[in-house]
Amino acid sequence: MGRPSVSKIHSYFIFNKSLNESACKNCECKIKGKHGTNLKRHLASHHDQLYEEYMSKELEKNNCSKTITKKESQLNLFSYLVPKVKVQLNKKIILDACIDLVTVNGRPFSMLNDTGFRKILDPVLNGFQEKKFTINSYSIKKHVHAESLLIQDEIANEVQSKLISLKLDGVTRLNRAFLDNGANMLKAINLVEEEISSTVAATTELNDESIEETADVSSDSSSYDSSDSAEAAPVTNLLDDEQIAVLLNEDIECVDKEYEETYHVLNRIESANLGDCSIFNGKLTILYFYKYKLLNKVRLLVRKLRNQTYIYLIKKEKLKLPILDCLTRWHSTFDMLERLQHLKAFIQNMAANDPKLRKVQLNHLEWQQVDILFTTLLPAKMCTKKLQYEQLTLTDFYGAWIACRIETESLNNAFSDKLVQCLRSREQNIMNNQVLLAAIFLDPRFNITLTEYQCNIAITHLINIWFHIKELEMSQVDSNNANIENENSIDESLTDNYDTDRLEDFLKQKESDNQCSSISSSTSSQPNSQNSISTKMVTLLKTFQLDEKRLNHKTNILEYWKTMKKKYPEIYQLSQIVFSVPATQVSV
Repeated sequence: MGRPSVSKIHSYFIFNKSLNESACKNCECKIKGKHGTNLKRHLASHHDQLYEEYMSKELEKNNCSKTITKKESQLNLFSYLVPKVKVQLNKKIILDACIDLVTVNGRPFSMLNDTGFRKILDPVLNGFQEKKFTINSYSIKKHVHAESLLIQDEIANEVQSKLISLKLDGVTRLNRAFLDNGANMLKAINLVEEEISSTVAATTELNDESIEETADVSSDSSSYDSSDSAEAAPVTNLLDDEQIAVLLNEDIECVDKEYEETYHVLNRIESANLGDCSIFNGKLTILYFYKYKLLNKVRLLVRKLRNQTYIYLIKKEKLKLPILDCLTRWHSTFDMLERLQHLKAFIQNMAANDPKLRKVQLNHLEWQQVDILFTTLLPAKMCTKKLQYEQLTLTDFYGAWIACRIETESLNNAFSDKLVQCLRSREQNIMNNQVLLAAIFLDPRFNITLTEYQCNIAITHLINIWFHIKELEMSQVDSNNANIENENSIDESLTDNYDTDRLEDFLKQKESDNQCSSISSSTSSQPNSQNSISTKMVTLLKTFQLDEKRLNHKTNILEYWKTMKKKYPEIYQLSQIVFSVPATQVSV
């Protein structure tokens, strides 16, 4: 029958370890050792009932156990080594994941029908045991549309009764263009300049009174005035589409032709004295170096280094690859020159054995000019990096701009002087923006840079914002009152079954008369109330300007206004709106 269970048989005996013998609990008979077979034999020969009780327990134990075959044991071992994956999923998680695939990740809708994806998705969907719940390329479009409507409602509720700022960008994502692209932006600039030119031509035929009216309208809309527009009129005739294409083409083969085109266009730009209205203002200094063919020669050298042979050698030497610049991208010329300096030793070594590379190699003077150009563009590069911060207020942008101009001016070379001239010219346009002026006025770091005239413009803009805030608050109150009236009408409907007495009629008449009188009085005093609010806000803003000392330019302006919330509650509300205007270059 096999060896007896030691634990079971020992329950009938007491073992003495020092004497190495077991004593029966019933007859106190001594048995040498504690071997299970000997103990079992004693029960069988002297205690029948105890032996039957013991055997029944053993039989019950054997019946509960199951014999496992070798094959079954192997299968159990395999399932242990490869466990089943259990995850917590629901319908919403699966739908959100599929919507992210075709929206956030930019995958095509047809991916949801791919066999590989179905092998993953179908077992999960079958686990829900609902025939109506299906996901494929057709059904997911409905879910995407429904999700977009929810997002629209969420945005609408969030911005309700609030002043907001909108920013539009030309964006490319996963090789797809959104809203705009570089060519369309240049075309839009040309159309705007054509409209300005036609407007100026039309205004010259009007009398003095109509000219004054046109000037007032243009000043209110913060556009160019008549004098600037008159000078800007020839812009549309200077650059046609072919010339712009030549200037912006990265893959043009004949660089000498590119230089000739650029040279003539540049001369026409400079001779026209366009000032702020040139679409190449800010890029003019880079075009200036085309006169000496420096950047043309640099581009020739970079194109030579970008062929497969030199790319292989550069990678083999574990060096950074050369970059070709693009005039429509900020600081790309700096990146090209920086990478060229990085490859200087490599270029000089390769040119010693390659006659073709030697022809486009830079001489000692040209390397010096590249170094000057690189050094001069460094502040602009650093400024551009600051403009790419995720959280960037208007005054942070203004501080980065001023720092760029100061650093560039300190270099004191011919190119830096030309670049500073363009920066100052562009700055005049920037400082005509009343939104920026309002932000600078509320920023103790930089408000000392404003003139009295600019301060007045900022104050006027802030007062207009305050009126908008109050209008929105009043509209919110009116909507709340309308809801209360609806609730009251429901309550009144409960008492319609009862006859109203004369006292109730009298009180209702008095209520109506008082409402009419209050409306008429508020209407008549509205201009006076606006004047009083305006006077109060002017006083508060000027008091803030005089009392608050200048802050260090590294101070976080948003944290500063959190500390001023109790001291200037009204101005704090204005600051929350002014400093929420997006200024970052990469808001997407």
